[in-house]
Amino acid sequence: MLCRGFTLLEILICVSVLSALAYFALPNLFSLKHAEDLDLLVQRYVRVLRTAQHVSLSLRAPVMVCPREADKTHQTPVRSPEEIVRGLKCATANRWHSGALVFVDVNNNLSFDRPDALLEVIAPLARGQALTWRSFGSRPYVRFLANGLTAWQNGRLTFCSAGATMVIVVNHSGRLYAESAKPLRLGKNKLSCTDL
Repeated sequence: MLCRGFTLLEILICVSVLSALAYFALPNLFSLKHAEDLDLLVQRYVRVLRTAQHVSLSLRAPVMVCPREADKTHQTPVRSPEEIVRGLKCATANRWHSGALVFVDVNNNLSFDRPDALLEVIAPLARGQALTWRSFGSRPYVRFLANGLTAWQNGRLTFCSAGATMVIVVNHSGRLYAESAKPLRLGKNKLSCTDL
């Protein structure tokens, strides 16, 4: 009777070839996942900014998109929706890692308080992601006036995740567009997501 099978040498060669392929393929899969996550984040902020502009035009009222202050009330186990909304504030610094608030600024005081209508609360960024807003006048928020224009803010929302960046450019007329991902500078002048 003739037995057929693989020798130990053939199995070792197959395993080494498969591990070499996995060594080169897995990093590309991870970078593809990071690029997809970054693209989804940018699409979400594009939608939020366009919605804010449309609401400002339709209601003839200013709409703010601002970084959210970090939630310090996480120790409280149960809170009512009113307590959660009451605890929301715009951050005074340009720190968007805790998410963002979108609201109609009824009383024009540039902060979320009693008479303002909350439109959306954007979740905090995932670990390893960064977001900054840079604009004329160094204001940490995006504000659409009642006519749909920004409050003289030409700026850029820069998103960073795992070495790739994407940018949403907003001009004074409220027009916005996203620029494709660009690699961060490497070498002597290293730049990481934490530098944003």
